[in-house]
Amino acid sequence: MKDSFPVDEPPRDPVSQTLAEQNDVVLEPSPDQSVDEMLAALQAEDDAPQNPTAAEELREFQPMINFVSATYTRLFSGNASSSVRRGVKGFMPGAAVARDKDNDEERDVFITRVSVLRFRHLTLADAWESGLTSRDDLKDELRGFYPGLGDDPEEMVTLLRFVRV
Repeated sequence: MKDSFPVDEPPRDPVSQTLAEQNDVVLEPSPDQSVDEMLAALQAEDDAPQNPTAAEELREFQPMINFVSATYTRLFSGNASSSVRRGVKGFMPGAAVARDKDNDEERDVFITRVSVLRFRHLTLADAWESGLTSRDDLKDELRGFYPGLGDDPEEMVTLLRFVRV
């Protein structure tokens, strides 16, 4: 015989049950509490700090990508959609957090593509996607961040392409 449940109480998984119990609000005043006191208590509960959302909790597990202010500004002004990192990095397509390390500001990004290539193989298109006007400008900027970059002709870089969320 199949398990039966009362019509007004559908079966719940443990997570849904816990969430439902946490969010239940009883609107009946106790015998020693006036309606005004009850409403004041509910208002105080609404003003209390809320639990973080699932998205906020997941954010701490997303990869952090640090930027200097100039690069961060280019990315979020719409002038750039990529960034080059020295070496082979473990980034994967998906959600990430871009951080302006100079101003301690953070914003969400979505990594759309990760490419690993030799520094000498960076192109004009890579420069444009980084918000720069020439391949030489891109290489000069990268050498400013990473002294000695490109001294070894086989040195690898990781190119991250983003969309702003």
